[in-house]
Amino acid sequence: MFASEELDADALGALARPGVVLWLRTRSNTLSPAVSEKLRRFEEAWVEVRPPLRPTQLDALAKAPRAGLWLRNVADLGPAVTRLGVRRLAVDVVGNLDEATGDRVRAAGVDRVRWSPAAIDLESFARFAQMPAQKSLVLLRGASIPRCEARSVEVLAMVEVLVPPPEVPALASCGFGARVPVEPDVDESVLSRIFQQMPTAELEVQVGADDRRAMRTRQLLERLEAASGIPRRARGSSNR
Repeated sequence: MFASEELDADALGALARPGVVLWLRTRSNTLSPAVSEKLRRFEEAWVEVRPPLRPTQLDALAKAPRAGLWLRNVADLGPAVTRLGVRRLAVDVVGNLDEATGDRVRAAGVDRVRWSPAAIDLESFARFAQMPAQKSLVLLRGASIPRCEARSVEVLAMVEVLVPPPEVPALASCGFGARVPVEPDVDESVLSRIFQQMPTAELEVQVGADDRRAMRTRQLLERLEAASGIPRRARGSSNR
């Protein structure tokens, strides 16, 4: 889940469970020992960093060997990061995804890519869809969902699109994956409708540094587990 490093460490650790992916926003490259310790509880975690990274800063993550490095700016994806070679990488691409940017991402062996375009053209979308990484498409305001005609189901299924609940059916009809932002206290009827329309949909919850939102998010996870018997994947995003 995406949360802030300023969230109480115990509240953060309480959100760890199978299927939850943590994206941790930070103010610096140095995490507190308490937060580093809680990262160990997550099956998958991504920690925001800003190159260059000093060895002592990487040492702070030693308690969480499965935590990857998250770059919010693709321009930071260079030798200062890739030569580390010991951590998985996630990167955000905002705006145009040109050939040079695509080549940089592929050469770095990035594991996760989040692309936020203002508009989508066929060439850029094809470049994104063919990247050998887990892919999330975050549409900026005014951008439309890519048309699915003449695209293979296999390609579309590899792209996860962030959409509000009403737009889930459009993705399901095309074969896209869906990531759906919801409030921690989302109504059961909304959840039921989302998963009826797309059983594989994932949820995004904004946690930030708010302990009360963290508590409500934990309650949401418990509701999902109780309803299904199997934990669903839920992702939280952090707003300060």
